[in-house]
Amino acid sequence: MTGSGDNAYETFLAQHPPGQYAESWVACLDIMGYSDLIKRACDKSKAEEVIGKLRSALTFCSVSAEIAAEMDMVRTFRVFSDTIYFAKEAHSFDLSSFLYVMTDMVARLAVEGLFLRGAVVRGMHYDDGLVLFSPAFVAAYDMERKEAFYPRILLDDVVVADFEKCIQLFAASGSESEHDLLRYRNRIWRDTDGRWFLNYLTLFADLSSDHPDEPATDFLRRHGQIVAQHLAHNRHRPRISAKYSWLAHYHNQYCRFAVPDDEQKEFLIDLE
Repeated sequence: MTGSGDNAYETFLAQHPPGQYAESWVACLDIMGYSDLIKRACDKSKAEEVIGKLRSALTFCSVSAEIAAEMDMVRTFRVFSDTIYFAKEAHSFDLSSFLYVMTDMVARLAVEGLFLRGAVVRGMHYDDGLVLFSPAFVAAYDMERKEAFYPRILLDDVVVADFEKCIQLFAASGSESEHDLLRYRNRIWRDTDGRWFLNYLTLFADLSSDHPDEPATDFLRRHGQIVAQHLAHNRHRPRISAKYSWLAHYHNQYCRFAVPDDEQKEFLIDLE
């Protein structure tokens, strides 16, 4: 290539500098029911409505990811088709902020009726915006496809161990209150099958503590309404209904944990 071609090539290389192949936390998330969204968009107006909803939700995620990247909370964020993935080089304290960003995204998509399942793993990873070479991404993708099943974000054993170390470091530093340490500890929960998953409803506690101007109860109420609607709509589709049933039980479990006894009734999903 010569002339303008050389300039374009050099410009492209400058915009995509080589990255580092490094130990990283990698999350691979799948938008549940994505193919159904496409199939139900049977005409142009319906398709444009679905596209608008997806664009609005994913724009919020992208903006949040850019802000998080500026704060070094995540390094990479990408969306392709029904897959959302982001990554961060693995350092001791950074896992808490990485999971915080994920909690915010997953929870805010959920109240728009877009539920995610996925996995977070730690492993070797390279992504320079042009080349994605990542055993960690492959492992997270496989875990999402083969083990998550329900709309939950699983954590592999190494990530769970990293999380425990992170909490221990916070506690030893003396910089966090007992209230905040408890909030951090509840960022992940253990399911009935023994698997650890991201407790994204802790956004309710985050909003209550960090954003008093944003009504936390509205978020929790809206989540319950959306899950109940999806559960009712899919009651004659056993495979799909099982996923929303899991969500409903998770929602109710969190409400019983976080909401005072005398206020729980308005937030609980009726499973009778």
